Amino acid sequence: MSTSSGVGYVSILSKWPRHYAADIIALPTKEQRVAALNQVPEQWRDWVRAYVKDHFAKRHFLKVHHANTIASAPSHHRFR
Repeated sequence: MSTSSGVGYVSILSKWPRHYAADIIALPTKEQRVAALNQVPEQWRDWVRAYVKDHFAKRHFLKVHHANTIASAPSHHRFR
């Protein structure tokens, strides 16, 4: 889609960095994620990499925080 002035608009069907990141995050192995990241258009690659790294950093934090919370809970509060 473009205007009469020649300024182009992004098509509704094109992918944005967050869409590439969501697809990459859903892949099961790191090798697949690295390969997929290399297929992202160069102009978006750093942005997508930041989204993916942020996701896995948050996931790691929550996993560690959750494990520490369970370990520090009184035994009568833990699931059996």
